[in-house]
Amino acid sequence: MGIATLILAAGESRRFEGCKLLAPLGNGRCLLEHTLATAERVAAGPVYIVTGAWDAEIRTLLASHPGVNLLFNPQWNEGLGASLAFAVNELAERYDGLLVLLADQVALHSADLQALLQQFNGENMVCAEYSGRRGVPAIFPQRYFAQLKQLTGDQGARSLLNNPDEPVITVALEHAAIDIDTQTDLDLWRLQASV
Repeated sequence: MGIATLILAAGESRRFEGCKLLAPLGNGRCLLEHTLATAERVAAGPVYIVTGAWDAEIRTLLASHPGVNLLFNPQWNEGLGASLAFAVNELAERYDGLLVLLADQVALHSADLQALLQQFNGENMVCAEYSGRRGVPAIFPQRYFAQLKQLTGDQGARSLLNNPDEPVITVALEHAAIDIDTQTDLDLWRLQASV
């Protein structure tokens, strides 16, 4: 069945005070297009984007982009964990694994995602390690889908990735530590990227 890539992009971007996913990066792409391009360079299977607060705007942006599947989570305001659970419920029967990443992890390169995929054997969890913690991007095999379906709130899969009873392979990915939460974050990123 293969691995699908899942980009979580359902949030309201409250701290950004607008739709950060459509914010231009200064390279001819907006944030979501940048993340999508990064994922598509390594995706062996379909790419899905979980939408929510900005569903209509994202659909308009990607209307002419072939091969992208949009999943609207009507309970997007319940948080990241709820959006991940929603997506796993939608996709669980179709795939052996899911590569999960956030739409706002602007510094990730396709090589970072490839490094995770190289450590995945079909049975193990693989995740990024950065700033002394584990997080996404991460790959979850099918045997963890039932647990992912139970996620609620805004914590995502962190408790699963940090469960000492579960084998997790970590890959040092400092790029994963950089995400865009505020307009100031975006301004700093643009400044650094232009140097």
